[in-house]
Amino acid sequence: MSVSTRPSPMAGPGIYFASHPVTYRLSLAGSGGAAVYALVRAVRPEGSRRSLWVALALLESGVTVGITHARNSNSVD
Repeated sequence: MSVSTRPSPMAGPGIYFASHPVTYRLSLAGSGGAAVYALVRAVRPEGSRRSLWVALALLESGVTVGITHARNSNSVD
């Protein structure tokens, strides 16, 4: 079974967020802000849940990168 290297067409809510300028910017602001907030919470000395905050920061960073990539790919005009 071979793996395709072609970009797959977007499906689901990603199409909406990447296609509409207002929702795209709100999504970037929300996920980027949440990533920064989680990183700030993770580096605090009294943070007892440091690994959970780091995981949230990684997740939100992935959302930011994913929505940016979806917008910049050829599948969204």
